[in-house]
Amino acid sequence: MKKLQMQLVPQQCHGRNLRAILKKQSWDKLSKAVRSHQGKCQTCGGSPDHCHEVWEWVVSEGDLVQRLVGLDAACKDCHDFMHFGRVVALETSYRQDKVIGHAISVLMCDADWMINYCGKNFLANEKLSKFMVANMDLEWIHRVPAGEIGLIPSVWAIIWDEIDQYIDD
Repeated sequence: MKKLQMQLVPQQCHGRNLRAILKKQSWDKLSKAVRSHQGKCQTCGGSPDHCHEVWEWVVSEGDLVQRLVGLDAACKDCHDFMHFGRVVALETSYRQDKVIGHAISVLMCDADWMINYCGKNFLANEKLSKFMVANMDLEWIHRVPAGEIGLIPSVWAIIWDEIDQYIDD
């Protein structure tokens, strides 16, 4: 299993994601295929309720490059921890506490470590949010065979076409 990590999205990248690019039907097929193929949350082993887009943000020549590096099945609590900035902005304190409690359990850490970890992640995200976005790098999609994420090639080809159309626009 993968280590649970907070993956805050820089403000200028909000809404810039694979799910937003693809037609709803294509995203639903891709999400279902990833969750079915992986079979469990990739960080805690729980129910694979969500498909998490794994991004990295790289500063290049003063601009921020948003690079897709994978797709993972995730339970609701792990997915909410990965996007904890969204949870803080939109959810109740009860939900925030539940997500943090789950993360503490999964990471086997104490509250002091978690407070420090969250602070470092929010500070790093704040710094990334000051850069302009240069582009969205979706090359990962073209390098991954359909079978590796549980999709049949014809569906994968449709998804490629939708991404290529987005890039060409």
